[in-house]
Amino acid sequence: MSFVLSGASRNIKLRRPHPPMMMYVGYVLCGISAGLAVFAAFAAMRAGGIV
Repeated sequence: MSFVLSGASRNIKLRRPHPPMMMYVGYVLCGISAGLAVFAAFAAMRAGGIV
């Protein structure tokens, strides 16, 4: 994920638009991270007997 962030910061510094592939990879990584966070929270609540 750091390569996406470093590429984004470099493009901002050089005032260039981000390539579509980099935007797509960034959105996919963000979605995977959010999905795993929701899954981990649900698993923790289930293990604690809340759900």
